Amino acid sequence: MNEENKVIIDVVAGTGTAAAYMAMVPDFVALFTGVWILIRIWETKTVQSVIRRFTGREEK
Repeated sequence: MNEENKVIIDVVAGTGTAAAYMAMVPDFVALFTGVWILIRIWETKTVQSVIRRFTGREEK
């Protein structure tokens, strides 16, 4: 998946999260968007460098 598509999905996930917070959509939407946002955070270079530092792995 290219970055442009990921950005579009990020916007949809953010909107879905806000709508779920305001109880405008069902709970499964909140679950789906929450999981997507956590995956995107996990993929960031910052989080990956912290994980590498704690696990002792060298960056390739």
